[in-house]
Amino acid sequence: MERGLTMEKNTMTDHNVLEQFFALGESDPTDHLELRNAVAIRLLAPIQGRLPQCGVSDGKGHFHLTRAGLPRIAAEVVPLPQRLFMINWADSGPGISWPEDYYVAFVPGFEHFVVTASMDSPDCWGFTDLAIGSFAGDVPLKAGARAVITGWWSAQHGEYPWAYVWGEGLISQEIADGWRDEVWPPDVVEEDDFGED
Repeated sequence: MERGLTMEKNTMTDHNVLEQFFALGESDPTDHLELRNAVAIRLLAPIQGRLPQCGVSDGKGHFHLTRAGLPRIAAEVVPLPQRLFMINWADSGPGISWPEDYYVAFVPGFEHFVVTASMDSPDCWGFTDLAIGSFAGDVPLKAGARAVITGWWSAQHGEYPWAYVWGEGLISQEIADGWRDEVWPPDVVEEDDFGED
């Protein structure tokens, strides 16, 4: 009996967290990070072995992983996230990259897709996984994912775009590069006039 109550309580917690997230609407994706993390870890748990991971040695012979195990969502129907694509923000040194992997999951009952961003360490946001936005289930997948991801990039107010696509999924490199160019238009090379007609 107690196990049934625990499962029911976990299901309610998952539902409440999702309700709070969907209530955010199109708010700034860099706000409410704890809630965004709570949603992301619930949705990404079934595929946690595929998410970016980083190992760090403490110099004393101990090796630590930056990604903790994720709790599984307590539901009869568990969403299975699909990879959109993975980027690398930069290579800041030999073997030091800044990957960000984007997934999308349909959430039954809410009839919405949730887009997540996963990093290999909590250095940038304090978390390795964030739900960066959502869109209605009747919106075409590429259009909805584009709006969420380009909104995420724009909200970061970065001067420089990410470096390259590190892996394709439902979104090709060509499409991802096009989305990047929408947020950070490529420099237009103009000829010098020098006052000549």
